[in-house]
Amino acid sequence: MNTTQESTKKDRHSKIIKNATRLVADASFLNKHNRHASAFALALLGIEEVGKLILDIWYPDGRIPKQKALRSFHIQKQYAVAALMLGKQASDFLANELMPDEDSPDLAEQLAKLFYEGEEGKFSQHVLDGIVDKTKQCAMYFDDQFEAFDISAEQFEHSDVTELLNIAIASTEAIFDNRAMRAGKAIYCKPKS
Repeated sequence: MNTTQESTKKDRHSKIIKNATRLVADASFLNKHNRHASAFALALLGIEEVGKLILDIWYPDGRIPKQKALRSFHIQKQYAVAALMLGKQASDFLANELMPDEDSPDLAEQLAKLFYEGEEGKFSQHVLDGIVDKTKQCAMYFDDQFEAFDISAEQFEHSDVTELLNIAIASTEAIFDNRAMRAGKAIYCKPKS
């Protein structure tokens, strides 16, 4: 990559981060004023902006691997964030784990349990199942399909948005953690469906 291309890429990354920050700030403002459905949608759009940046860093040539489990670019961006968060969780766990006790499960079993029971693992599975994207649609649109299942924008709560805001902030910080980024990319390449 030549100097001009590198400068253009850095400028693009800066604009993406700025936009993600704006979306998250707007979501936080709306959440404080009890506009939870709109706040949820904006928070998730902020997460998707972070996911766009992650994918841009992982695949600078733009050739993102096609994966059946990741049906749309929205879900690809959401899963990039989920994979990074799992990577951060894994790298932090392994950095802090010196030697397992004789009576404790092995590291792989402990890590699997952490992924399965942790918020990062739950978010990742909800992304892969399409739940996160459908929930965003429910927050933004009226649809007979949602009404048939008695789902509406009025059901969103402060805590729903706060959870997304926390993910957006944590994933933005994790982009600067090289171990988390490497682990996240490895996870992204192998989504379970």
